[in-house]
Amino acid sequence: VLMACEYYGAMLFTERNKTGTWEHFIRRGRGGYLMYEVDIQTGRPAEKPGYYLHGQNKDELFNEIRDFIEFHGDRVVHLKLLEEFRNIRYKDELTKYDLAAAAGAALYGSKSPYGRTADKLIGNKIDLSKSWLNPLY
Repeated sequence: VLMACEYYGAMLFTERNKTGTWEHFIRRGRGGYLMYEVDIQTGRPAEKPGYYLHGQNKDELFNEIRDFIEFHGDRVVHLKLLEEFRNIRYKDELTKYDLAAAAGAALYGSKSPYGRTADKLIGNKIDLSKSWLNPLY
């Protein structure tokens, strides 16, 4: 998972109770690839990386899945994912469907304000205007 995050430049938003995964990232000095859940009231990231699925968060995750199916389901070519979404009858059954849970977490994490919050906490800005990435330079 760490290599995939490095290759794609992606962040990992894992379940908080899967400690082995995020602890491995930190041991390897790659904690920057970990996404933290942000408290909406305080705007502060959680103490540990990932998300913890409970009450309101579970509702938000299911709302993201529902919206995804409604607006993008016709373009999904991953039949197994759609089958798992279809088979979930109750929110508590999500634990039986790893693929659907991972997709829901990705959708839930994509709405997170973590990137903007982390920038404010760190205060670092990177100026790429004079780098090779800028075609006008």
